[in-house]
Amino acid sequence: MNHWKPGQFAKILLALMLIVALLVLTGCGGGTGDTTAPSEESQEEVVDRDDDEDVDRKKGFAHFADEWVVPTIQPPLEFVGNDGFDEQILCSTGPTIVTISPEGDFLRRIVSSGKGYYDYPVLSPDGTRFVVNADYHEFIEPWEMMLLGDMDTGELIELEAAGDYYYYPASWNHDGTKVIYTAYDEDWLANIYYVDVDTMESGIFLDLAELPIDREVVETAKLHPNKNILYFIALPEGEEDYGVFKYDLDEGVLEQVWTTEEEYVYDIAISPRDDLLAISAGMGITEEDMSTMGLYLVYPEENKDELLFWEEDVQPIGVSFSPCGKYLAFDADTRVIENTWSIYIYDVDGRDGKLITRYIYDSHIEPFSPSWGIIP
Repeated sequence: MNHWKPGQFAKILLALMLIVALLVLTGCGGGTGDTTAPSEESQEEVVDRDDDEDVDRKKGFAHFADEWVVPTIQPPLEFVGNDGFDEQILCSTGPTIVTISPEGDFLRRIVSSGKGYYDYPVLSPDGTRFVVNADYHEFIEPWEMMLLGDMDTGELIELEAAGDYYYYPASWNHDGTKVIYTAYDEDWLANIYYVDVDTMESGIFLDLAELPIDREVVETAKLHPNKNILYFIALPEGEEDYGVFKYDLDEGVLEQVWTTEEEYVYDIAISPRDDLLAISAGMGITEEDMSTMGLYLVYPEENKDELLFWEEDVQPIGVSFSPCGKYLAFDADTRVIENTWSIYIYDVDGRDGKLITRYIYDSHIEPFSPSWGIIP
């Protein structure tokens, strides 16, 4: 018969208490020391960040890699693609590139990398490729490299593009073989360049040295989707106010079609339906100054413009027309007013643009610089 030695029971009890304490501290016992019940949100299924499958939908939310899309403030329209092709909006969230449906749901992560920061993705005309700026070193712009991406595989390759610092990929030519973009040389003088995405041939598309343009301040350059016309944002030589310029590539004629006293013109979109431009402009966006910006509609042939959107402490940024030109999408920084990021969609079929819906996202997601296209 076994008998307990003096103090043996106390030693065993102490050892058991130490084991229990270690289990609690390491979380091995299924507890964390928090006795509160888990929230409903914490019990949602978490999607792996590398998963490119369609998102889960639950209770009116789209759950995409543990990031939440807040329901819209208005019921969205149903957007129908053409000939079996789907309309989608390509956006950057910084370290990722994603597609969003025109109804506001995250659909697919095309690229996900912790190595760099991606900005201004632009879909090719056939929807199979995209071009994007990237910087793997610091959070700065202009960017230090331009990448070509495959919409199906997400594979990225660096384009051998002329210029030293790339401001925007800007736009594709009509047959989807070349990208037109603004870049600065080592002296920080800008030109508008092209790069052939198949042959990597690159050169000057429009020589700004021959034009009355301040080459130290040249930004977005975009081709008209149906015409041989280039629009770009720049300062006129010797002037202080930004302008939007129209250059007829067939006639070789430059015309300033819009000017503004705003301190910064951010982006420009060109409607495929008629000569209608959408321009985001304002006092500028810096870490110190998150001031208000507006969204303008400009009719170059009529020398008219109208303010489509203005809300205090909100900054419209990237702008894109739908493939048919009836709708306009732009992202806006709404962090100051409600700690969110938003995508607005307007019906611009008539002269009076009408808000259709606004998609609201958690502020850390920031889907910006939309590129609306038809993806096979």
